Amino acid sequence: MNVAVLGAGRMGTVIAKDLADSPDVSNVIVGDVSRAGLDRCAAFVQSPKLSTAVLDVSDRGALIALMTPVDVVAGALPHAVSFGALEAAIEAKRSLVDLTGSAPERRLALDERAKEAGITILPGCGVAPGLSNILTGHGVRQLDRADEAVILVGGLPQHPTPPLGYRIVFSLESVLASYTKPAKIIQDGQLVEVPSLSGLEPVEFEGIGVCEAFYTDGLATLMFTMPKQGLRNVAEKTVRYPGHAERIIALRECGLLGTDPIMVEGTAITPRRFLSALLTPVLELGEDKDLTVMRVTVTGTKDGGRATVSYEMVDYYDDAQRITSMAKTTAYPCSIACQMIARGDLTAAGVVPVEEAFTPDLFHALADGLARRGVQVRETVTREI
Repeated sequence: MNVAVLGAGRMGTVIAKDLADSPDVSNVIVGDVSRAGLDRCAAFVQSPKLSTAVLDVSDRGALIALMTPVDVVAGALPHAVSFGALEAAIEAKRSLVDLTGSAPERRLALDERAKEAGITILPGCGVAPGLSNILTGHGVRQLDRADEAVILVGGLPQHPTPPLGYRIVFSLESVLASYTKPAKIIQDGQLVEVPSLSGLEPVEFEGIGVCEAFYTDGLATLMFTMPKQGLRNVAEKTVRYPGHAERIIALRECGLLGTDPIMVEGTAITPRRFLSALLTPVLELGEDKDLTVMRVTVTGTKDGGRATVSYEMVDYYDDAQRITSMAKTTAYPCSIACQMIARGDLTAAGVVPVEEAFTPDLFHALADGLARRGVQVRETVTREI
């Protein structure tokens, strides 16, 4: 099979490596606007299967030309340009597995066009959204009736240090944006918005200790699919080390997360962009190592009694391959899904939420694929007597 990867950043590079390392994949072509980024990607992947192409994704013709010869496309683009890739995939009639899941209603609106093109588009198929959604959907299927689902997820440094107890494991600009955007959750059967960083509570993970969790906007397609399954409460919370939310709220209240330009000595400066530029060199992971935690809890009834299905993942930096945990847990679901589509295992047409696309057989194949790559997810089912 031949696969194209759009984007040679942190995640796209690991997707490309995993694809190149897979025996079923014959060729991988990575497109990116930066030649330097492509060269870094090639140096990391180090495979004769890999080729690269300088690509401006705003050039629809060039994007379609890159997609047309391949069997499936992996999208690892910034949110702002990801919709162009969806449109191009439909025109090229090539299935696309996309890491980005923002504005899910806009993505789902392309469903009929994708079906007419005879292709599969999987939006938000990374770690969160992505694996978090898949686990939620599988948990719901384990019960006779589900009524609540809670997702706790976060990328953390293995050793927290000042000033924020956090290190960059993907775009800092995206992280800061998530701290200002209201979080959509399902509450008592209604879609409501709550302030980001609200709902603060302590949570504990084995081997990590006590952390904190707070609402962020991460449900993606779950806000549409879970109410159809009868769930009345669904929410996602971001996990950080204790004290992080308080520090971010202080920055937010000082106006440093704002997006309206302000004039400083005759120069217009956007506070969030300034803060991102200031903090990026301070918060770069560098020689530090990261970890990713996730807990998905689905509650409902089974065989006439209350039951809970939970999934837990604590994943660490890969020392052997020098791959961050965030890149592993984001890239591997995307790579595995691309290969499922190219092999004909995943055949659902249209824009398909991942929580619906991964039927039980495909879910177990995904879990096995992740386990072979060192990412372990533990399932626990408990029933009230």
